[in-house]
Amino acid sequence: MMDHKLKSELQPIKNDLQAVKEDVQGLKNEMQIMRGDVQGLKTEMQAVKEDVHGLKTEMHHMNLYQENVIMPRLNTIESCYTDT
Repeated sequence: MMDHKLKSELQPIKNDLQAVKEDVQGLKNEMQIMRGDVQGLKTEMQAVKEDVHGLKTEMHHMNLYQENVIMPRLNTIESCYTDT
């Protein structure tokens, strides 16, 4: 009789434990999905960083071109017009 009463009291605890195990498994699955998403974001972020680096390099080259080629020409044109 005691065993039967004990079993009936333990059964809800076992059910709750099984539900907790299922929840933990679900969380593990979601965590795995999130890890994949984060890895994808890291890859995309690396591509963006490379693009930004390329843009910085191009901008630097444009500034040098402007400073070394365009500005002297503008100064020459300006001096010609201001002299006349």
